[in-house]
This record gives sequence, structure tokens and C-alpha cells, in this order.
Amino acid sequence: MCARQHPSPYPLPQGERDKEAWYRPTAIDRMAGMPETTPPHPRRRKRWFILLAAMALMIALIAGWYVRMNSPAGRARALLEEVRRLESKEEGFTDRFYRLIGRPHAPARSYSEIYIDIMRLGPDVVPVLAAALKDSMPGNRGHAAAALGLMGDPSAIEPLARVANEDPVTSVRESAIYALATLGDRRAVPHLVRVLAEDGEPRVRVAAAEALGYIGLPEATPALVVALKDTAYPVREAAAEAIGNIGDASAVPALLALRNAPDPPSRDILVQALGNLGDRRAVPYLIEALKSGSPASRERAAEGLGNIGDPSAVAALVKAAEAKSGDDRDAVLRALGRIGGPQAAARLRASLADPDWSVRCWAVRGLGRLGGDEGLALLRGALKDIHGEVRLEAVTMLGYLGDPRATADFMAATRDENPLIREAAIFALQEVGAREAADTAAAMLSDEEEDVRCVAALVCAIHGRAEGLPELRSAVCGDDDTRAFYAVAGLARLGTPEARQALQEGERTTKSAAVQRVAARTLRDGLAPTLLALMMREPRPLGPSSFAEIMFLLNDPATLPGLEEVRLHGNAQPRQIAAFVIEHLRRVAASNPSPPRSGERAG
Repeated sequence: MCARQHPSPYPLPQGERDKEAWYRPTAIDRMAGMPETTPPHPRRRKRWFILLAAMALMIALIAGWYVRMNSPAGRARALLEEVRRLESKEEGFTDRFYRLIGRPHAPARSYSEIYIDIMRLGPDVVPVLAAALKDSMPGNRGHAAAALGLMGDPSAIEPLARVANEDPVTSVRESAIYALATLGDRRAVPHLVRVLAEDGEPRVRVAAAEALGYIGLPEATPALVVALKDTAYPVREAAAEAIGNIGDASAVPALLALRNAPDPPSRDILVQALGNLGDRRAVPYLIEALKSGSPASRERAAEGLGNIGDPSAVAALVKAAEAKSGDDRDAVLRALGRIGGPQAAARLRASLADPDWSVRCWAVRGLGRLGGDEGLALLRGALKDIHGEVRLEAVTMLGYLGDPRATADFMAATRDENPLIREAAIFALQEVGAREAADTAAAMLSDEEEDVRCVAALVCAIHGRAEGLPELRSAVCGDDDTRAFYAVAGLARLGTPEARQALQEGERTTKSAAVQRVAARTLRDGLAPTLLALMMREPRPLGPSSFAEIMFLLNDPATLPGLEEVRLHGNAQPRQIAAFVIEHLRRVAASNPSPPRSGERAG
């Protein structure tokens, strides 16, 4: 009996099927005859669980990435990657995208802008920057070193010291050395001494000598004295200049011995170093340089003689002041004012009548250092000079003199057509402690000149008056470093919640690394301690003279101990400026012994 035929999934034509009589249905044929069914599937709930788990994992990964990238360390790494692209000139994804769609893209930021953003992230980024010191690109290592120096974190000393001693690229070692100088920490001195003694590249040894002078600690003097005999001439000059910056008088014999050396440092450098040391043993050499040196040597010799203050130099200085030409007369007349005495006063009085207005300006500067009733009378007379520069110098030096008897003259100068004189007059009113200073400054907030308004707002803030807050808020975020610095001081001194908020905003948005550093330190330590600390050493564009201006305005005797510390242990320029501020504060105290009114405390 033949088996029942089933439809085959692979049917054969009828004729073929007849020929293949032996054909029997297979298992596949039997399955094809079964009712059609659907293969089993996972349950719908299980499918959703798998999908949700995958989505949760993806969200967690994205959230972790976002948190990591928005942490200070993560943002610092992203900014450093931007620096690497700048260094390698590699095109980023955003740049490629904008180029493909044919739209212009914003130009790449500069290195300084990127590193200011890094520094704003705070101390958490120090380890990231320290790791960047091992980057394969020399430019990145150098920029990371500079940022570590500006951040002022002492934990960066060791990694910077390793770079300064071991990095194979000369420019990177230099960057690390200058960063150590900016830190200004005593612990950096042994590392810099080692570089000065062992590095094979003269320019790196020059950087080490300059850094030791910038830090200004006497323990570096022996190494610098040895460097006075270095085989490279630039290193010898840098060592001599650094010794003068440190101010260690024990090095005077070593410097004087260089006069007879086969290839001594230039006379300009030697004269400046000996003048900065302020030791009387250098007076004969400085007088010799004043008589026969180059113009630069004569100027530096005069400054040194004024710094030393030896009366035996007056005759040589008077003779130099009587010369009919030479820009060194500015330094000569200032030196005469510092040394004083009848002969010096007579020469200053005669120079005040010189037909050359620049000589009259220099005489005014000398009279400001001379002081006394005679100096006051002559300076008040100079306020009537026909030349605006002379009047400006007279207002400035009367303010430094600190005598309130000039208050009426300052009030008149606030109405001068020259905006620089109006600005100096506001400064002077505050410097002499005039009670009219606050009201006059408030009235000057409507002045047409931005610089005048900024100074007026600063004086208002010192007196605790908030009228100048909008002006300070605008200046602290501006492009002018000097106005921004004044605004930082004014906002810190005002001290209200609104002022502190404006100071914090300025610290985050300023484009100047120097202003950002001052603002951050002021927020942390307060105004007066910050000014005293930064007078010791501060990179350009701000410097000791900028901080001294605010010290003049504060008129706070409580800052005298800190100023004495700067005068004794700062390097050359801060020592001289601190001595000037101390002299001013003592003159103000002698002229105006009454205590300050309420609201006139120092910051």
C-alpha cells in the first residue's frame, strides 16, 4: 500500500514525481504538514528590564564623565588639551566642523588666557599642572611651569625643581627657574644654587642667578660670589646684579675686587649693585663713576649715593647737578634731596628756576625728599609753574610730603584742566589725611575722565562710602591693569557684601594674571597683608610701586612693622620704596597727630 502523499516544501513537477516512485515523505515534509506555529520569544517584561538597565548604565557613564570633566581637575585637563592643540597646531573637532559648513569660527585663545582660566580653578589643579610638567611637548611643560609659579602653591616647589635641574630643553628649565622665583619660597634656594653651579647652559645659569636675586635671601650670597668668576660673562653680570638685589653687604669686598679683574662685569652693573647694597665702603667708587662713567653709570651712581646717604658725596652731586646737560641730573637732584643739608637745599632751589622744564621737574622730586618748611614752601610755589608736568610733580610730591597745610592747594588742583593733575590732587588729599578728601572724591565721581573717576571711587571706598561701587565694579573687570588693581583695593577696603561679590566676579573675569593673583590673595588674606606680602616681590605689570601707592592712601601706622620687614628683607626696589612709605607715614603722623575719624580705618 502506497504511503499517503504530503505536500513537500520542495515540490517536484508531476512528471518527476511519477518517475520517482520510491519517494517517501521526510521529517521536513511531515513538519510542513503540521499547523503553523510562532517560535517562543522572551517575555515583554524581561525585554524592558534589559533596555532600562542598558540606559541606566549609559546615563551613569555620561554623568560620571560630566562630573569628572566639570571638576577642577577635569576642567584643567580639558584646558591643557587645548594648549596641546595650540602647540601642535592640530585642528580640533569644533574647528573642523565650522570649516566644513563654511562658517567662520572664533580665533584660538592665547596661552595666557588659557592658563588664567586654569589658575582660577584653585589649588585642586596643582597636581594636574605638576603632571603636565612631564608632557611630551616642551611648550606645554614650560607653560605649566609658569602657571604653577603664578598660583603660588608651595607644593609645586619639588616638581618645578626637578624640571629646573633635569629637563633636556633649555627653555623649559628657564621657565621652571623663573616659576621658582615667582613663588619666592626659601626652600627653592638650594635647588637654584645647584642649577647655578652645575648647569652647562650659560643662559640657564643666568636665569638661576636672577631668580636668587629676586627671592632676595642672604643664604644665596656665597653661591653668587662664586658665580662672579663664572666663565660666561652674562653669568657674572647676573650674579653681580643679584647680589645688589639681595642687599647683603658682606659681598661689598668681592664686588670692589672686580674693578681689577681681567674681564669684569660692566661698570653699569657693578655701580648699580654697589649702590643697592647701601654700604659706605662703596662711596669713593660711586663718586668716581659719577664723574667719569657713562650716562647710565652716572645715573646709577647718583641713585646709589642717595641710597647710602653719606654727606661726603654732596659736593660731587652738586657739581654733577650744575652740568648743563645730562638726564642723570634727575637722579642727582633726588639724591641731594635724600641726603639734605644747606648745600643740597641751595642747589635744589637754584634748579627750580632752571629754564628747562624737565630740570624743574627733577628739582621738585628732590624737594619732595628734602621735606621741611623750606621744601614745603618751594613746592607750593611750583604749583604755579607754567608747565603742566611741573605742576603735576609738585602736587604729587606735596602729597608724599604729607603736610596738611597744602590742603587748599590740592582743592584748587582738583579743578585743573589737566586730568592727571586732578587725579594726583585726589591722591594727595587722601595722603595728607585731609578731612575734605571723602567729600571731594565723591564729587569727582562725575568727572569726564575714567582714570579720575576710578581714583575718586577708591578714595571713597577707603572712607567706607559706597558711592563709587558702580565705578569700581566696572573697573575691576576692565582691560586696564592699573584701574583694575585700584578697583581690587577699593572693593576690598569697602568690605560690604556687594563689594565682596563684585571682587569675586572680578577675580573670575579679569584677563590679567597679575590682577587675578592680587584679587585672589586679597579675598583670602585681606588688603593690607596682601599689599605688604606683594611689595616684596611681584611680577610685572604690577610691582612694588603700585602696591606702595595704596599704602600711601591707607595712611595706617599699623602697617609700619610690615613695611620695616620689607625694608630690611625685600630686594632692591622694594627696600627703597618701603623706606619712602615709612618716611611718608612718619611725616603724616608728625604733621597730623589727631587720630583718624570713624570709618577711616585701614584695610
